[in-house]
Amino acid sequence: MRTTKTETRQVQVTDTVHCNQCGEAIDPNTLKYGNVLEVMYAGGWASVLGDGDRYEFDICEPCLRLIMDGFKIRPTVNGET
Repeated sequence: MRTTKTETRQVQVTDTVHCNQCGEAIDPNTLKYGNVLEVMYAGGWASVLGDGDRYEFDICEPCLRLIMDGFKIRPTVNGET
């Protein structure tokens, strides 16, 4: 038989996300938060970004659109180019 008790624990939760490109603050309790791209990248061997250097940043959807608009080769969308 198991007995239970109630405990209160503190956990870290995201309070605000800032787009690293434009600086806009995005409340994680809004639908807009679901449209933020979280990037985690580590440079590989002989990377121009640094061997094993780890990058973490967030990009909002309008900034992602601007970045993609600058691509020489358009991304595939829904399986189509």
